[in-house]
Amino acid sequence: MRKIWTLLTIVGFLAGSMFFAGTAFSADGAKLYKKCQGCHSKDGKGKPKKQTPDFTNADWQSRHSLDKIKKVIAEGMKKTETKSGKAMPGFSKRMSAEEIDTVAKYVKAFSK
Repeated sequence: MRKIWTLLTIVGFLAGSMFFAGTAFSADGAKLYKKCQGCHSKDGKGKPKKQTPDFTNADWQSRHSLDKIKKVIAEGMKKTETKSGKAMPGFSKRMSAEEIDTVAKYVKAFSK
């Protein structure tokens, strides 16, 4: 009986840790994504006038891996690489690798 309680305690602790870690991740991602909202909108649907991508679109998500999103956030995009013909600045000098990873995961989460 003691083994069962020990196991249940461990499982409960791990489940609680995962829940709170996910909550913190979402809060951090939302906070960091505020830097992106001017061009990409709060809800991730993009801004038609700026011709920015719709992160909620399943087709867009399927064509953009987490690594590709991180690379674009870090390095930016040239005018010739964007639909709008406007460059996207890179954020590697303004954000840590961990922050870029968090924002990229937040962008991927728009598909869920």
